[in-house]
Amino acid sequence: MGIDRAIVVGGSMAGMLVARALADHLPVTIVERDPLSGGAEARRGLPQAAHLHAILSRGMNLLERYFPGLRDEMVMGGAVPVDSGTEVGWLGPFGWSAPFERGAIESVWATRDFLDAHVRERLRRDDRIEWRENVRVESLVMDPSGRRVRGVRGADGHVIDASLVVDATGRGSKLPDWLRAAGFAAPPETEVDARTVYTSAFARLARPLPKKWKVLFVMGLAPRILRGGVIGAVEGGRALVSLVSVGGEAGPGESSGFAAFGRSLRAPFFGDLLEDAEWLSPARTTRSTANRRRHYERVPLPPGLLVAGDALCAFNPVFGQGISVAAMQAEALSDLLRAQGARKPDLGAMATRRFTSLANFPWAMATGQDMNVIRAGARPPLPERIMSAYLDRLFDLTTRDGGVNMHTSRVFNLTASPLTLYAPRMALKVVRQPVPVRVEGPVPAPAEGGANGVGLLG
Repeated sequence: MGIDRAIVVGGSMAGMLVARALADHLPVTIVERDPLSGGAEARRGLPQAAHLHAILSRGMNLLERYFPGLRDEMVMGGAVPVDSGTEVGWLGPFGWSAPFERGAIESVWATRDFLDAHVRERLRRDDRIEWRENVRVESLVMDPSGRRVRGVRGADGHVIDASLVVDATGRGSKLPDWLRAAGFAAPPETEVDARTVYTSAFARLARPLPKKWKVLFVMGLAPRILRGGVIGAVEGGRALVSLVSVGGEAGPGESSGFAAFGRSLRAPFFGDLLEDAEWLSPARTTRSTANRRRHYERVPLPPGLLVAGDALCAFNPVFGQGISVAAMQAEALSDLLRAQGARKPDLGAMATRRFTSLANFPWAMATGQDMNVIRAGARPPLPERIMSAYLDRLFDLTTRDGGVNMHTSRVFNLTASPLTLYAPRMALKVVRQPVPVRVEGPVPAPAEGGANGVGLLG
């Protein structure tokens, strides 16, 4: 059976990007449960949109590939380009990360609703892509043999036919239930949950960040210090402040408590920056932050089915990887379609396996710190202790060596392979470092001077 149309269930970022990749090869219908406005308004199915989102370099490069001019269009609309070497303050375990060459790495900061609206508008202009909103999918539809997917059934009983169905419904995916109902095995799951809680609100700050930074990260120190915070510039001349606690502790219920929470961090001046701020929104809290992998690579998938985005692998959003991983999956699908063609019977299973492999490094990065919290007091296995000792020396080195920090930042931006962190020249530098000492605080703001860029002004 050849592919004549694809259905993408879920108008998520992953769903939109997969739809764009598929549209070069066949017509696509995006089926979305929620009504979608024409502007940057909150979508019920995306509660994490209330919190900070950065588009990492790899993700922005791929978005630009699929939607030429998108970066400039977003910046003209108010999105904030951030130079990672000079405009980001990052307080890691061993102190402030060293600045590095301006122009080497850029991220783009905006609200998630703003980004989604721009991508959605591009797709609405594409006559190869049809949108069906306010449609709740309830099950897969199988062909007469019961072995191949041929569409989906909505809550009203209506069947939408297609020969490729993509599940991009995110963390709340019901696909395991749909597979069981169709007589297939549901995948095993792995969950790493440090019970991280995010509480965020918009503000206009009364004072600028130090050193003309546009973004400030103050990380916790698992397993002892389980609080952190981020201040980031977003569209509209606003700051979005996200407070983070680990272990299930709730952040302040109202924005009036943000400054006091900020002063409890390793860098208490974080709270001082929030004094006298004009709060533009109520505090919003999200607890759905567990890292969760559904191992579809371990079960036989029926032909005609593909799984993408958070429905396959969802990350704790602390490293901002989800958008970039979704874009990487779309790129991998494009490559596979060009090499194998759209009519290959096991296209869905092949693509899902590739998507799984792309998630391996982001998964390791997102779960590593959470495991330190979950296993507090337990002695990890020897290989993990060796790896941890190496990474501690590496991260300590990033506080003094701008070149090492730049290369590490490229890895975290998914533009360089993590294997390069263990290349001979880098490894020699790292292993020569003494055992580092973690800096618990109170950590002052770094001295002014030396960094370039436009400040985040109230």
